[in-house]
Amino acid sequence: MFGTIKPRLCRQGTASAETYRAAHCGLCKALAVAHGPLARVLATHDLTTLAVLADAVAVVPAEMATCRCPLAPGRQQLVLAPSAAAMRLAAATQVILADLWLADQAADRSRLFGAARWLLTRAVRRSRAALLRLGFRDAAWVAITAQQAAVEGVPATPERAAAPTGQMVASLLEQVGVAAIGTRSAAVSPLPEQFRRLGEALGHAVYLIDSIRDLRSDCRRRQFNPCLETVAGRTAPSPARFDATVSALVTAVAGVREQVSAISWPRHGALVRHLLVERLAAVARQSEQATRRWLDGNSPSLENAGFLAWLGAAFRWLRARVTAKGRGDNTEAMASSETSDSSAEQEPRPRHAERGDRSSCCQYCDCEPSCCDWGCGKDGHCCRSTHGCGHCDSCHSCDGGHGCDSCHACDCDCCACCDCSP
Repeated sequence: MFGTIKPRLCRQGTASAETYRAAHCGLCKALAVAHGPLARVLATHDLTTLAVLADAVAVVPAEMATCRCPLAPGRQQLVLAPSAAAMRLAAATQVILADLWLADQAADRSRLFGAARWLLTRAVRRSRAALLRLGFRDAAWVAITAQQAAVEGVPATPERAAAPTGQMVASLLEQVGVAAIGTRSAAVSPLPEQFRRLGEALGHAVYLIDSIRDLRSDCRRRQFNPCLETVAGRTAPSPARFDATVSALVTAVAGVREQVSAISWPRHGALVRHLLVERLAAVARQSEQATRRWLDGNSPSLENAGFLAWLGAAFRWLRARVTAKGRGDNTEAMASSETSDSSAEQEPRPRHAERGDRSSCCQYCDCEPSCCDWGCGKDGHCCRSTHGCGHCDSCHSCDGGHGCDSCHACDCDCCACCDCSP
């Protein structure tokens, strides 16, 4: 649970974007209040999502406050009050998960992670006390982590390997549901059970996404991964296991979507759906496609994918600046050109490629398709998933037509992002 669910705030309304920023900055501030300024580095997007979930169903929503951000000390930043229950829960859970992650890394990779874990000893003790005051129990999380180590010690199916993580997140969210409605009402309200099912599906999805992302590094280090198999002493990716992991991930993402739709959200509903339905599906799709390209030998190292993406973005930014400078040097020429262009009849730019070129357009559509699970079948073709629409003509478009002209029910201009061009 370290940075899997990252939002696209530019696609959200002003209220949702401000709420998420306030929650993220509030988590940072809550960590600093509870454990000192250096604890701010532990703040992650996933625990911000937990804070949003807890505040969405809380009887009393978190109040807004202001504080100075260390990165921009000259202005006041709007935050969810660090004293709110949702923020204290997210901050304490963040420290506990960081400790468990360091323990796992120390066992798998290097003892240096164990030294870093020692630095969190006091913060972990304070966080456990804070969870007890909030009515949460973390003892089950530690036991489930031990189960995870036992499961990874033997060959296991993707569902079995992801089960302990699903149980841990389910336990956490179930307690969030109980805290939201009170212990007395928990026996008659469906919210704790709905949150438990949501947490189980979310835990499975996060674990499987992490497994797909780390496939190359796990293969090199010979660490456990449900996509790997060992034959005659040689550890290598298994196409059958990879397909089984992707299939389990599709099921988990669909389960998250189903539970989010079933829960009645008193507040932050649009933001919750963006995070747990749209962004989770996008991350799952992108991870599956990047790893599949590596398995097919058509992409560079996954470890360099982030650097290459940054390099491409930097190149596009530099090209845009050079182009803008050239335009500024030729203002008069541009003005005359625009005048001549406006008087001439221009052929309209086609909104989409031809139907024959549209076989994989959904893989370029990042506006979170609601058709075909997370957008594409295993072969990369839009709407050919065995879990979804069946064929392209069964997806409804936003302009009243059918097919890959758009993705159904997107807030953004989904027709524009499905241009069949990367």
